[in-house]
Amino acid sequence: MKFTAMKLVAAAPVLFSLTACGGTTIEDFFSVSSTYAALNDTAGTTSTTTSTMGGVAVRVSSASDDADIVGMSGSLNHNTGKVVINDGQYSLVDSDGFDYYGYATDGSGEAVLLVYAYATQTYDYASVFAETYTVGGVNYYLTGVGGIVTQEGDMPNSGYAVYTGDAAGLGADSLGDFDLYGGTATASAYFGQGGSVDLEITDLILDDGTDLYPAGGIAFTDMTIDGNGFSGGEMTENFNYIVVGTGGEGTAEGTFFGWDQGNGTPDEIGGVILFESSDSAIYLDFIAD
Repeated sequence: MKFTAMKLVAAAPVLFSLTACGGTTIEDFFSVSSTYAALNDTAGTTSTTTSTMGGVAVRVSSASDDADIVGMSGSLNHNTGKVVINDGQYSLVDSDGFDYYGYATDGSGEAVLLVYAYATQTYDYASVFAETYTVGGVNYYLTGVGGIVTQEGDMPNSGYAVYTGDAAGLGADSLGDFDLYGGTATASAYFGQGGSVDLEITDLILDDGTDLYPAGGIAFTDMTIDGNGFSGGEMTENFNYIVVGTGGEGTAEGTFFGWDQGNGTPDEIGGVILFESSDSAIYLDFIAD
């Protein structure tokens, strides 16, 4: 089962319209560690001139429509706005940075567009995004979660944090494509040696274009923390009203973003999930504070 590439890139920015629980506001910004600047701070008003960007995304090729998870890297200059986004295959560079609507382009004449949803100010350091570009005559479509990553040297060596936020995505089965939205993402991160993350996505709603159905969710336990990212773990799914078939397998990867000065932990997390079975394929973004 394959994703429709154009639908994949169009879905993510629209589906995340819920407000995160426990998030800081722009008024709270100056109370956080001066080492980190918010994603939408490009006025040069902080001591952080350039922030390291990163995250994870699902990438689909127009040549095959197969989906895979890729890591993102880059930087954001808070004085000039210059943004660099790299998925290991293409590097987008916009010297002027995101416009008012959250768009960035490298002006190369290729079909390059980066859409960051941070303009909603729901999350300070991370955002759901979609990107498209062309390499060698093949179009690539990405959607995932990216932003100002927690520096690996700042990752806590003890303690834990609980994050709650949003999940949404899309799927395809024998009957066609469908949207998944309205989900709740809950994650518990245990830091230090042997650190791990337990992630649960619940209360998804399935929209097949005609009706809405409760869709259940998916969970991963004991995901391994490695640097400022996490992956792996044991999957449990309880999707409802979705023909998931038998022998389904899922993969999840995520990243820690920003800094919570009060708790001494990363402020936000986000990532992607791919689930495939004999009869369906499901993709989800999750982002939480």
